[in-house]
This record gives sequence, C-alpha cells and structure tokens, in this order.
Amino acid sequence: MSVTFRPMTIEDYDAAVALWKTDEHLGFSESDERARISRYLERNAGCSFVALDGEKVVGTVLAGEDARRGFINHLFVLEDHRGLGIGGSLAALAERALAKTSSTKSYVFVKHDNEAAARFWQRRGYYLCDDFCTMRRSLSDEPYAAYVELDEAGVRDYLVSHQLAPAAAGLSVEEFGDGNMNHIFRVSWDDASLIVKQSMPHGKIDVTCFEPVCRGVFESRYVSFYEKVIPEMIEGRLLADETMALSVYRDYSGFSTLRRELMAGRAVSGFGDFCGRYLARELFHSSVLGLGIERKKQLEPSFSNLRSRKLTEDYILVSPFFDSPDNCVDAVSRLLVEPLWEDVEVAGAARLLAMDFVSNKQCLIHGDFHPGNLFVGERDFIVSDFDFASWGPVAYDLGTMVGNLVLSHRTQREGRGNPDAVRASICCEIASIYDSFEEELERLVPELSAAAVRRFCEGVFVRSLGYAGCTVAGRSYGYCRFPEITSINDDDIRAKVLTALLDDVRFLLLDAHDASELVERLCR
Repeated sequence: MSVTFRPMTIEDYDAAVALWKTDEHLGFSESDERARISRYLERNAGCSFVALDGEKVVGTVLAGEDARRGFINHLFVLEDHRGLGIGGSLAALAERALAKTSSTKSYVFVKHDNEAAARFWQRRGYYLCDDFCTMRRSLSDEPYAAYVELDEAGVRDYLVSHQLAPAAAGLSVEEFGDGNMNHIFRVSWDDASLIVKQSMPHGKIDVTCFEPVCRGVFESRYVSFYEKVIPEMIEGRLLADETMALSVYRDYSGFSTLRRELMAGRAVSGFGDFCGRYLARELFHSSVLGLGIERKKQLEPSFSNLRSRKLTEDYILVSPFFDSPDNCVDAVSRLLVEPLWEDVEVAGAARLLAMDFVSNKQCLIHGDFHPGNLFVGERDFIVSDFDFASWGPVAYDLGTMVGNLVLSHRTQREGRGNPDAVRASICCEIASIYDSFEEELERLVPELSAAAVRRFCEGVFVRSLGYAGCTVAGRSYGYCRFPEITSINDDDIRAKVLTALLDDVRFLLLDAHDASELVERLCR
C-alpha cells in the first residue's frame, strides 16, 4: 500500500464528506457545507491536506489560523487504513503549515467521549486547557430561535408528533408544580400519564427575570450521565430535547416532595439513608475514584453551567454575609441579622467556603439538593430537578440538604401534626445521611482502607456543615428565602425562629466539627 499526501482542494469535498459522515465523534453540521469549506480552503491556502491510497481519499485534515492561533479540525483516517501512521503524518503536515503563518499555538477540538482522539493528540504533545471553556451560539439566528415555549395545546401536539402519546380526544394536559423558571405539565390518557418539564427564559413570578433556557441542557446532561449508573435513584426520563429545553418523564403522581411532607408536620423515615447513598454514588461515579484522571478531565467542560453557579455563589455563599440589596430583610429581621454581618469570623469562614466551591471540581453535583427536589413514594425516593448541575464539591450537595433540614427542624410549630416527632425524625435522618455516605463510599472503593475512607469523610463532613450554615443564612433572610420562614405571620414567632437559625449559622460555620455535634444541638 502506497499512501501519498497533498494539499486539499474543493474537488476533494465529496470524498471528504463521505468520510466525515461515517464517524459519530467527528460530526457534520452547516459549517461543513460546500460553500463554507470552499471559503475556508481559500482563506487558509496550503494548510489542509488529504491522504490518498492511489486515487482514493483515505484521510483528511483541515487547518486554519486567525493571525494569532492555529486550529486543526476534521483529522480523520478511514478505519481500514488506521495504524499506519497516516493520522500522524496529516497532523504533522498541518502543524508545519501553521508554523509558517503568524500562529504561535495550535489548538484542536476533541469531543468529551472521544477518548481515542484525546490520546492521539496527547501523544503529540497537546494538553487539556482547563483554564477556559468553549462556548458557542449560532450567528445565523437569534438566541433560542428554534426554541418555542409550549402551552397546554403545544405540549399535546409535541407528544403526539413524537409518538409519546396517542392523538386521542381523551388526552388531558394540565400545568402543575411550583417551578418559577419552568413549565411542568401532567399529560394523561386512559390509565397512562407523563410529566413534561420545559425550561423558560423568564420567570413566572417575576417576568423581568431572565435565565437562559440552556440550563435545561445541563439538567439533560446530568440525567444522561447518572441514569447509566444510578437509574433507580433519579427521575425516569423517556425523552430529552435540548433544542426545546425539555424532558419527558414518567409520572410521579403517587409521590410527594419531602419538603411538603415536613411542612405538613409528617415524619418521613428512610430518606437519610437514601440521601447518603445517593451522594456517595454521585461522588464515586463522576470523580477520579470511578472515572480516572484523564476521563474526568475530558468531561469537565461539558458541565460548566456558569450562570447557575453564579447564582449559588451570589445568593448562598456571598450576599447573606453582608448588608446586600439581594437579601430579603424586614425591620424585625434586620435588628437580628446586623450583628451577624458585623461578625468577621463568620464572613471569613463563608469566604473560604466560596473559594472551595469555585475551585473544587471534585465531582458532578446536583447543585440544588434539598427536600423540595426529593420525591417521597410509598417505599422509595426519587431525586429530581437538576438545573444547577455542575462540577463542584460533594460537600456542597451534602450541606445543602442538611441546611434545609435544619430549617425544617427549627420551623416546626404547634398546629401542624406532631412537631416533636418530626424534629426527632429529622435529627435521626441527618445522622443517617452521614453514616450512609461513609458506608456506601467504603463499599464502592474497597481498595481504600476503612481508616482512609474515614479520614476523607471527616474533611467532607466538616465542609458540608459549613455549606449547611451558608444554606441556612441564604434561606433564612437571603434572596432564596425558605417557604417556612415566609409563612410565619406572627412577628414574635418569626423573630424567635430567626434567632435560633442565626445561632445555627454561627455554629455550623465556626464551631461544628462533626454531624453528631449538630444532631446533639438540634435535639436539646
């Protein structure tokens, strides 16, 4: 076999496209249309190449520059011609051509799941750039031009067209749920039903609030990742449509949220064990423990979710610790909160946690893991609502749930079931979360000694208690106020509850060393 190489011309276009369309990792889009490739080759003359076996095109590489940097795309070799050094020769030709321009660096784009390509480029001296992420949008359309916000009639037509529901007169569609930035519809017919959730670019409560619908993409990616390894613990998704920012799930009509149960004064047993095991699996499957270092690095850019992370940083980790206009503080609350704002130790502890959150890409976290997103069934639990999914410390998810449980514990009042039983139940479940997390992690990583797992968990647990303190602050008087707080109409009762919560904030951020101390404090 004699393989030759020459610069690519537009006459090679049809043969090149035939190759590109055979590879799922390479992809083919409007950017690869003949007219655009023709302009690309003219603009970057002599930088792109083909490999020929006789007259047959068996390999391609596209290369171009922007007067500062060089870019290599569509390096591809026909499968039965691989292992002969053709790919390396094409890459070398492109690099030498770019070196003759004014480019000082060469960049390549590799899809996160294309491990073979990543290894190929690493062998040539390329490394992962983790100091920035790649973002894109279409220049030919306005943002979300293909997105259509659905109403009840639109949902019906959508499901019928995707063959997820019958075109029957008895098809019923109703909107329900409390999502401010989402439409949530229940669709029913005969004995069947589905749930459709669609992200919106504006809020229902405040229509001037704008959040990109692309946050639905991160939810979709989170579910796609974890439904392969912990499908029994997350929503049963039937379809995901990133263009429409929606997902279709099985109906959980028989479920209630944990928050709703606790607010009604009902004790719920077993959710602590579920949460601990869920978070341990979340950590294992998306950290270097389960993925390995290289695979973890390849996946990181897929879940940057910068906008949602910014909300967490601002409204949970920063604003509650100074007199910020984002906080929701009435006259009664202000007198109680001002001393906390003046406490430099508390502010410093929160600042260190904010640094941990921003810099720690430990695993793929839920980002908003609280009782409102945990569905309670007759015998089981389901996690939902992954809009805030991103890389971060597992301690944050752990702390978010625990902080919300502290709020539920403090706001239990007479006249709502049996508050003493609910408080005792919450204390028991908080302890169970930590115990189950450690036990599950020890099971998942048998190569680590029990002592090593214990030392690791001790560090995670201490940080989680700090994050719980931040959550309590943000939910007590910050922008993300807790429903139980806002529902207290009596000023004296609200002041009493808030005083206890402010003391909890200080304790969690400064004095708590393990979960048993928190449980003991709540049980007094």
